[in-house]
Amino acid sequence: MAEFSGILTALEIAWNKGLKKIMVESDSQKAIKLIQDDCDRNHPLAFMINEIKEQIREWS
Repeated sequence: MAEFSGILTALEIAWNKGLKKIMVESDSQKAIKLIQDDCDRNHPLAFMINEIKEQIREWS
């Protein structure tokens, strides 16, 4: 959960600072895979993963 929380916080900070191009890096391949791929809606962290995906879409 800490990995996803950190990613979400970083995205929110970048958005609030008006940054246009960012790169998200993580040492957790599992976290990145869950963000990049479809996540089972029953996954315990699905709400946070979907929030990260929504933040990423706002840059598009």
